[in-house]
Amino acid sequence: MVDLLDHHYHNSTKHLKFKAMLKINYPVQEQREYEHYSISPSGLENCSRQLCYKYNNVEKTNIPPPENQAKMEMGTILHDWFTGLIEGVVEAEVLHEVEKWGFTWRYKIDAVTSEMDDNFNEERVINEIKTVPAFSFKNFDTKLDTKSHLRQIQIYMLLEEVKHGRLIYLNRDNGKWLAWDLYLVDAEKLHFKILKNDNANGSAIAGFQEYMPLDTILKKHQDISLAVDKDILLPRQFEMHCKMVNGELKEKFTSNGKQYKSNWQCSYCDWKDKCWNLREFKESGEEFLANYLNQYPLEK
Repeated sequence: MVDLLDHHYHNSTKHLKFKAMLKINYPVQEQREYEHYSISPSGLENCSRQLCYKYNNVEKTNIPPPENQAKMEMGTILHDWFTGLIEGVVEAEVLHEVEKWGFTWRYKIDAVTSEMDDNFNEERVINEIKTVPAFSFKNFDTKLDTKSHLRQIQIYMLLEEVKHGRLIYLNRDNGKWLAWDLYLVDAEKLHFKILKNDNANGSAIAGFQEYMPLDTILKKHQDISLAVDKDILLPRQFEMHCKMVNGELKEKFTSNGKQYKSNWQCSYCDWKDKCWNLREFKESGEEFLANYLNQYPLEK
């Protein structure tokens, strides 16, 4: 009887294939619908046309691939973990909506801390955390030249009316971190003092000063706001992010025996296939961009 049952089972399943598969449910970020133009400080330096697509609710043509989504999720986990280690946090990830300079500003501050200043007075400090790969961390360890990061923390400080802000960079490859502190020296002239601190003892080891071009930033976003109201697109922005070697822009470069290719911000745009194609680049007269895309075309 047992033999007959075994025979029947094997005959009924011999044409079926059973295979265990690991299934990953990557989070899908839904496209938000906007009723009017508002500004996110994290997107101050974004391409004007990209912001037109975003606030005109144009459907995205380029969704990040699963591996990029996984990277973003890992960054979020590390980000939240590091926030939990910071002492004196009095606010984290609270949504702010502020009306100022003729705009609505919407943002979440990573962490607001309560600290003692040099005169032993309690002050609120705005902390912005960036999780970055090792090669980026190395760059931020010696210089702070990423304008989008600077502008984001500066706008936070002005909107929240605080005199001390901090950009924290967390190396997602090994857990090391560093911090650049920003101090608003003159609120009328928008004069900032920027210092990198030694993690070991808190002493400043590098720094520079800057006058923030707020009028230029507001003018850019006034133009975008008008374009969104009229449901039109602004001209494309030719902005390359290439490696500078001996004063020359390089499409490819070698570091520590490894070859890398320079990057371009449009590579990561959610609307890149809708906005650009190689033919338009060639016709634009931008030879460098056309040659660049001949090697790394956006078109599939």
